Amino acid sequence: MNGNKEIYLASFDTKELLTVLNLADFTYDLAHFLNFTPNEYDYHLYPGNGITFTRFLSESHITVDTYPEAFLLELSVSSCKDINTVGIEEFCKKFGLTMRGNTHLRKIYTDEWKAI
Repeated sequence: MNGNKEIYLASFDTKELLTVLNLADFTYDLAHFLNFTPNEYDYHLYPGNGITFTRFLSESHITVDTYPEAFLLELSVSSCKDINTVGIEEFCKKFGLTMRGNTHLRKIYTDEWKAI
């Protein structure tokens, strides 16, 4: 069996305080948009209302870190199958998220592997 692992990262501006329920809906819908299978989630709340939120997928995971003091959300998508990023920025706009500055969704890691 052969495969690969890809990780994408993006930074978004957010105008509203994000909650665990917002992030649960966002990551569930994003998983379906990317043709992944969403499973359960877990999160950690920080003082000042920051959240680290992970949606587990059958294919890997989606992680969101929020920085409310900077109105910032960082999104990381990790998968053992190809990630189709076409349209992801428009999808995120439905949740009130816009790309921060001149950033874009970027691949930060890729690795191909072969079973021995």
